[in-house]
Amino acid sequence: MSVLRRSWGLSLAWLAVALAALLVSACDGDDATPETPVPTESTMGSSTPGPAATFTPTPEPVTVMIEAGETIQEVVDQHPPGTRFVLTAGVYREQAIEPRDGDIYEGEPGAILSGARVLEGFQEQSGVWVVGDQTQQGFGTGRCAEAGSDICQHPEQLFIDGEALTQVGSTDDLGPDMWFFDYDNDTIVLSEDPGDRLVETSVTGFAFTGEARGVVITGLTIHQYANRAQAAAIDASDGYAWTIQDNDVSWNHGYGIRTGDSAVIRGNHVHDNGQIGIGGQGDDVLVEGNEISYNNRAGFASGWEAGATKFSRTHNLVVRGNHVHHNYGAGLWTDIDNIDSLIEENVVEHNLNRGITHEISYTATIRNNTVGFNGQGYDVWFWGAQILVQNSQDVEVVGNQVIVGEAGGDGIAVVNQRRGDGVRGPWVSRDVRVLNNTIRYIGAVGQSGMGDDTDQSPACAGESGNVFDGNTYHVPDDATEYWAWCGPVAWVGFQERGQELTGTLEIVASDAATEPEAPAGDLPPNG
Repeated sequence: MSVLRRSWGLSLAWLAVALAALLVSACDGDDATPETPVPTESTMGSSTPGPAATFTPTPEPVTVMIEAGETIQEVVDQHPPGTRFVLTAGVYREQAIEPRDGDIYEGEPGAILSGARVLEGFQEQSGVWVVGDQTQQGFGTGRCAEAGSDICQHPEQLFIDGEALTQVGSTDDLGPDMWFFDYDNDTIVLSEDPGDRLVETSVTGFAFTGEARGVVITGLTIHQYANRAQAAAIDASDGYAWTIQDNDVSWNHGYGIRTGDSAVIRGNHVHDNGQIGIGGQGDDVLVEGNEISYNNRAGFASGWEAGATKFSRTHNLVVRGNHVHHNYGAGLWTDIDNIDSLIEENVVEHNLNRGITHEISYTATIRNNTVGFNGQGYDVWFWGAQILVQNSQDVEVVGNQVIVGEAGGDGIAVVNQRRGDGVRGPWVSRDVRVLNNTIRYIGAVGQSGMGDDTDQSPACAGESGNVFDGNTYHVPDDATEYWAWCGPVAWVGFQERGQELTGTLEIVASDAATEPEAPAGDLPPNG
C-alpha cells in the first residue's frame, strides 16, 4: 500500500555526502606519482558482462626519456612496440602521436602536450592588431547553438596567457577578449595590442590516435588541440584496450577523449573542451572516476551532440563513479543501439540539459546515482529530466537520489515517440522499471512519469511493462501535478493509473535556499 507522511524539513545531506565521497576518492594520491597502469584485464562489474578485455604487455618494458623540444613520434619510431616513454616536465608543442602495440606514454608532473603554436609579430592596421601567414583551417562540422552561425564548427582557438578568447565573425564584432580569423586573407585579428603576452593558436588535429592495442596514456596535460567536432584529442576509436588514466584533458575543440573496444577511461579531469568531454563507441568500455565539467565551450547545439558525454553503439558499457557537472548540454548520454549499459554511482549535477539519458537503445541498469539541478536550460515536456529513458526497452532505474531545482527540470521520466528500429528491434519504451528511487521537488515545477505522443499511447498501457513503484517523493504539497501518465496528474491520479501502489509521498516544506549553487546557465560564446 502507499504511504503518505508529512514532515517539515529534509536535509540535502545525501547530495553533500555523495559529492564529498566522490571528491575524496578522486583526490586521493594527488600529491603522489601514480603507479603506471598496465592493461592486463578489464573487470567492469556489468550485470551482463561480455568477454574480458585482455592484453598482455611487454614484460619489463624499456624506458625512454623524452624532453621538450624533441619530436615525440620520431623518438617512438626509433624504439620497438611496447616501450615506456616518459615525458619530462615541459611544453611539447604540435605533437601528433600514433602509438604502437603496448606503448606506454607517461608524463612526469608538468608534462604538457599542446596542440597550439605561439603567435608573434602582430602589427597595428587601421586600429586593430593583425598577424599574417595563418594558413591553418580545419574541416568544420556540427550544428551551432546560435542560429545562423557556423563559428562553432571552426576548430581553431586562440589563447592569451592561457585564457581562451571568443571567436567572432568579423572585425566589426571585435571587442575585449575576442578574436577574428580572416580565413580569406590568412590573418588573425585582435582588437588590442597583445604586447609581450603569450599568444597561442591551436593548429594540430590530434594528440593520440591509431589502431594500436594495449596503449597506456597517463599523467599528461593534453590541451589546445584543433580537433574537429566528433573527433578527439585522444582518439582510441580504432584501437583496442587503451587505458587513458589520470590525465588533464582540456580546451580541445571537439571531443576530449573518444573510446574504442575495451577502453578504460579512469581518473581523468576532462573539462572545457569545445564539444564533448568523453564519448564514442565500442564493446566492454569502462568510464570510471573521472571529473567531467564545463564542456561544450564552442557553443554547439546540445541536442545535436554536445555536453559532458555521448556514447553510441556500445555493448557492456560501464559508467561508474564519475562527477559530471556544469556542462553546457547533457550529462551522461547513451544514444543509439547501446546494449547492456550500466550507469552507477555517479554524481550528475548542474548540467544545462538532462542529467542521465538512455535513448533509442536497449537493456540498461541506471542505479545508485545522485542526480540534481540538471535540465534547466530546456525544460519542455520531459526534456529537462534528471533521468530520462527515451524509446528504450528493458531498463531498470533503481536506487537513485534525485532532486529537481526550483528553477526548472524534471524528475525521472520515460518518453515514447516514433523513432524507428535498431539492431534489436523497435526503439520503443517498454519494460521500463522505475523502482525504489528518492525524488525531491524543491519548488512547484517538474514532473516524473510517462509521456507518449504516438497513436493510442501504447507505452502507458498496462501490457507495456512500464512501471513506477516503491519510489519516495518529497514535495511541497500533494495537490500539484508532479506526475504524468500520458497527461499530468497529482498523486492520487498517478495511483489510479496503477503507479506507485507501494510508493511513499512526504510533504516537505519548500526550502529553495538549500540549492547549493547556480546551474550551468546559458551556452557560452565560442571560446
